[in-house]
Amino acid sequence: MELNELLSWILSGGGAGIIAYWLMDHLPFLIQLSSEYKRYASLIIAGILAVAGYLVAVSMGYQPQPETIKAWVETLFSVIGVAIGLSQFIHGRRRLRIQR
Repeated sequence: MELNELLSWILSGGGAGIIAYWLMDHLPFLIQLSSEYKRYASLIIAGILAVAGYLVAVSMGYQPQPETIKAWVETLFSVIGVAIGLSQFIHGRRRLRIQR
């Protein structure tokens, strides 16, 4: 897998959500959180990972750089929204599989 593919997976393939939930299961300070705080933490982590991935993709020239502040805000909003939406989908799939 090349860096461009990895960043694409993080941004739009659910990678940010998968990594966030992996961290939730493996980092002691996240494991100790209550279920409500775990949910918030996973959303924040997925959003941060997606934004970081996007910024790396832009700096490497894999994604076009937004030209205005408005374009930056709209793009980052979309990146965060996709990451959070996919992380919730992944969470639902994991919980359904565990409950079977």
